[in-house]
Amino acid sequence: MDDRTYAEALRDGCLAESTQVVGLADHGSAADAEIVREALAAAGIVVFPGFEVATAEKVHWACLFREGVGEQELERCLGSLLLTEQEDGVRPSGPGGRDLLRRAEEFGGFCFTAHVTSSNGLLEGKFNNLWKNARL
Repeated sequence: MDDRTYAEALRDGCLAESTQVVGLADHGSAADAEIVREALAAAGIVVFPGFEVATAEKVHWACLFREGVGEQELERCLGSLLLTEQEDGVRPSGPGGRDLLRRAEEFGGFCFTAHVTSSNGLLEGKFNNLWKNARL
């Protein structure tokens, strides 16, 4: 399935479920954000673009940004997290969880924990120093 077909299928699924708002967070990449955003926005669906990253502690954060943030700005933010190659995929970023939260905030975004109870989730690893962080 090509990117445009995927974006259209996602749009159709959102419309079928009456979804009005989407947070878009592919792991370690913002490569298809514009294609998906265009398809969803044309259907009146609000899209908050972003990405998912693994902290140095290997805890996964989903980071979302305001509607107008484009792929290039998302890629700059990923670069500040030392994730500059798309094939890095799920490789942990250089910064730890607290630093990653701060950096995302500096770019105008916010983070929340992804799959919190799985093996790479915040609660399973008992990272008290992270889940109590006010930025999360």
